[in-house]
Amino acid sequence: SLTSLDLSNFDTSNVTAMASMFATCTNLTSLNLTSFNTSKVTNMQGM
Repeated sequence: SLTSLDLSNFDTSNVTAMASMFATCTNLTSLNLTSFNTSKVTNMQGM
């Protein structure tokens, strides 16, 4: 039932895989990824 998510202060600087991160969040209508650092991510499949 999650509809809104603010990840603007989420430290993703060392994350390498984000596969299926939001795959089951079917009700999500608002997502703040302003500070997402994806420079080391190699897998975003199904994100």
